Amino acid sequence: MITKDDLRAHFEKLLHNIIPGDLQAINQKMVEYLTYSIQHYDKLDEEAKKFTDASIEAVEKYNAQLLSQLPDGKIKRQLSRLHASSMGKHFDIEAHVNELESSPKKIDDNLKECVKIFTEGLKHISDLIFDVTQNIIQDSANFAQLSLLIICVNELLVTLHLLKHRYVNQAYSHIRTIFENLEKVELFRIKPQWADVWAGNDEKKKRDELRPVKVREKLGKEKHDPIYSLFSSLGVHGTFQAVQVQVVRKVKKKEERPSFTAFVGGTPFEHNIVGANGFGIYALYSVLLQLMRSFKQYLNVEEGEEILLKIFNEFKSYTNTHFLSWAKKANLKTGDLELFLENATRDSLIYDK
Repeated sequence: MITKDDLRAHFEKLLHNIIPGDLQAINQKMVEYLTYSIQHYDKLDEEAKKFTDASIEAVEKYNAQLLSQLPDGKIKRQLSRLHASSMGKHFDIEAHVNELESSPKKIDDNLKECVKIFTEGLKHISDLIFDVTQNIIQDSANFAQLSLLIICVNELLVTLHLLKHRYVNQAYSHIRTIFENLEKVELFRIKPQWADVWAGNDEKKKRDELRPVKVREKLGKEKHDPIYSLFSSLGVHGTFQAVQVQVVRKVKKKEERPSFTAFVGGTPFEHNIVGANGFGIYALYSVLLQLMRSFKQYLNVEEGEEILLKIFNEFKSYTNTHFLSWAKKANLKTGDLELFLENATRDSLIYDK
């Protein structure tokens, strides 16, 4: 838990090297401090929460009094926005743009491990794709598979960037695209005639025959894929579940109406980012698996199996260490996932299908 002394120490650290009298710099650090307090509100102990509430209330009261004396107009609106920014209640778009262009300010153990697995895994995928491209590929189905796998590499790169900055909803959108493309890769390997439809000019036939549900049907799978639906729900469909990733509900007193804070610039909730990281790693493994299945004739079998097993074991380890530990603390049912991880053996990773 974060204590009142921790908050004070954090504020003193923010003010370090600030020139006395530089009100603009001090105000900016105050904004950062209040934003930090609000984003970590659920982790504050009771004394720290009371201190934060009192600080916010004092600043709000002072600024509200000043604003109330101004007539409505452009100046008042601008000052009102400035006040909201100082309270962490208005988007600082320039800061978010700059943040996406730079390295994350905070890299904790789970993100550090995720980045390591992604970077090494993408290097392996890149090496194997290089081996494939040293051969002449004349078959249209193989061309389609390789092209889609390369698109998946781009999607994985974007996914990693978004995960590093905690943009969970957007990461899920790209993860969904990866699995959608991988099912096409699988279809074109098993039923290569559909690659000609994919590359053809009949747009209606493409829409009718190669949309996700139809691809799964052709592969003999269930029409409804709960994992794909999860990625859709949390990513592209604008559902209530997707909103929950970015919104915190706070109730000060039972008789008061709850207040809601929506975050821009990535989710503040650790369990959301850990879950997305895990699915990102699984997407990485899945791209490698389909690459091995599609182009085994061009690859070194021993090397490919070693890489495949290594990435899968890293996925298992990450899930056990970071996701399952949180889920158990939250009293969630984890039996199915634990059973899957427990029973996963080398036999379940055979790529020769």
